[in-house]
Amino acid sequence: AAEDAERAAAAAKKAAEDAERAAATKKAAEEAERAAAAKQAAEDAERAATAKKAAEEAERAAAAKKAAEDAERAAATKKAAEDAERAAAAAKKAAEDAERAAATKKAAEEA
Repeated sequence: AAEDAERAAAAAKKAAEDAERAAATKKAAEEAERAAAAKQAAEDAERAATAKKAAEEAERAAAAKKAAEDAERAAATKKAAEDAERAAAAAKKAAEDAERAAATKKAAEEA
């Protein structure tokens, strides 16, 4: 009977050790899972930051393109104004030439 009790006690001790090991293994697995989730979250955050940076760069590029187009339009407008100015000067000169020719013709007729 004493041997039976001893064996039962040894079996109980072994079962308790097994349960302890199982609990430690479960805890380690949970910690590994948490670490994996944290790593995943960090990677997601990194990807989001990269995407945000790319979006900001695209926005800056679009703004630069718009500024270039605005400058181009302004240059074209300036050129058109200069062309109009030149045309007006040519028209004024033509009018003066016509006026002089008319005066010369009148003088010739009077003479």
